[in-house]
Amino acid sequence: MSTRAPVSKRKVKAATRSLGDGLHAARVELASEKTLRLRLPSGEVVTAALADGVERDLVTDCMRDGRHVIVVDSPRGPLVLGALQTARVMARDERGNLSLEARDVRIVAERSLVLEAGPVMLRLERSGVLKAEGERMTIDMATFLRVFAAKVELP
Repeated sequence: MSTRAPVSKRKVKAATRSLGDGLHAARVELASEKTLRLRLPSGEVVTAALADGVERDLVTDCMRDGRHVIVVDSPRGPLVLGALQTARVMARDERGNLSLEARDVRIVAERSLVLEAGPVMLRLERSGVLKAEGERMTIDMATFLRVFAAKVELP
């Protein structure tokens, strides 16, 4: 026996009417190549386009996560200006510490990535060079350490 609610077979007609002055919040229900179907808090459905400079992937993320977008009236009709951010992406605690928690973290840099903490630096370069600088380096492995290299130099 299915516990799912029945799905309505009726088509939703999106209005192209004026939204009125100001900014409006909406949720993206459907995104096609050129238009977006948005639902306003009133329940009304409107068709909109992306404003210049707004990334389609941002709107796709909002649709997937159920986040609001910001819509404004224009001579072209309703335009999505961007997303409404309701939570900080990264927050600092009262001592200024920043924590990032995620299942996986990937940072991509076109030329180089540099991590610095005081006098210590870790640099990853596009050429394949990984450089660690500092006063001391400790490698503490509980069970196993393997080094693969064509050449190893120690002073």
